[in-house]
Amino acid sequence: FAYRMERGHGIDGRHDGLVVHNLLASFSHLRHGAGALWVDRFLAHVDDVPPGTAKAVDVDGESILLCHSNSRLFAVANRCSHADEPLACGRVRAGWIACPVHGARFDLETGRAMNPPAKAPIRVYELRIVDDRIEIAR
Repeated sequence: FAYRMERGHGIDGRHDGLVVHNLLASFSHLRHGAGALWVDRFLAHVDDVPPGTAKAVDVDGESILLCHSNSRLFAVANRCSHADEPLACGRVRAGWIACPVHGARFDLETGRAMNPPAKAPIRVYELRIVDDRIEIAR
């Protein structure tokens, strides 16, 4: 067959989905696993997002920010809910990212606005690591 199947796992090492590798094609496709629709395309390697940093990636025209904080990786929308500005240049610390424009902080796990002027949360994406590659659910 032209497919190889294996179990995928998250950054915490838990098995959380079925990874289907198409051995005949190199194009991107979507797949289901553990109730989520995963983007099966190269976003970044784990080493591309060192601790305390963030890396913006594009997924189908949407800017998503990969953040490494508290020994964990997170994926959030790259837009402040208050200023509608990119968060990519914001400070990443202790599980939050700060908007570089007005200093609003957002919890990287939940997207919750932690202080004014932001009141609305930002979108968060489920993230997992498969073979040192970062994948997100849409």
